[in-house]
Amino acid sequence: MTEVPAPRAPHAVVPPPAPFGVRVVRPTHTATIVEVTGDLDRTTVRHFLDVLEPRLASVVSTVVVDLSEAALPDAAGLAALRRCAGRASATGQAFLLITGPHCACRALETGQFACRPARTAEPVA
Repeated sequence: MTEVPAPRAPHAVVPPPAPFGVRVVRPTHTATIVEVTGDLDRTTVRHFLDVLEPRLASVVSTVVVDLSEAALPDAAGLAALRRCAGRASATGQAFLLITGPHCACRALETGQFACRPARTAEPVA
């Protein structure tokens, strides 16, 4: 009798990264939210800064960067976030991060950002 091998468990399917995108939402006249999707890395950081920096130069008192749909930021992405946090602090603006996956949280902590579970805005000092 021929033995038939047991079926293999299906391989985990890892979805491809979301395409990079930046969207601005202004929920109130005092706050701006910059939503990021995809990779925040050396190839996308300039576009990210082109969108974020004018918000830091505006009259809003709070700038929120929503990374809950972003992939793991690389060193260039972390440096840009750190630079923008410093700029906001210098002008008295609150600079908050909404974090995403645990791996992104670890990278942000490495960049000296406080990090809590997704959908929690984090003040950056």
